[in-house]
Amino acid sequence: MNIVFLADLFFEDGINGGGELSNHELINLLSKKGHTVQKMHTSSLTKENMPPTEAKLIIGRNKESYISKLFLYYL
Repeated sequence: MNIVFLADLFFEDGINGGGELSNHELINLLSKKGHTVQKMHTSSLTKENMPPTEAKLIIGRNKESYISKLFLYYL
């Protein structure tokens, strides 16, 4: 399954808080199960840079403001 994982920060950004570590573990688990996971920073979301429509699942973590951007884009 193609999955897009949205978060404000990722473990690889050097921020090792609880949210980032939880996201890191979930992404690793999904990848080990054979899913393709694309990570996107919420700060990079624009109309031109939305998750691909072929994604079967979009997971959003740590930030709420991008939800309206996604909703408006996919309408």
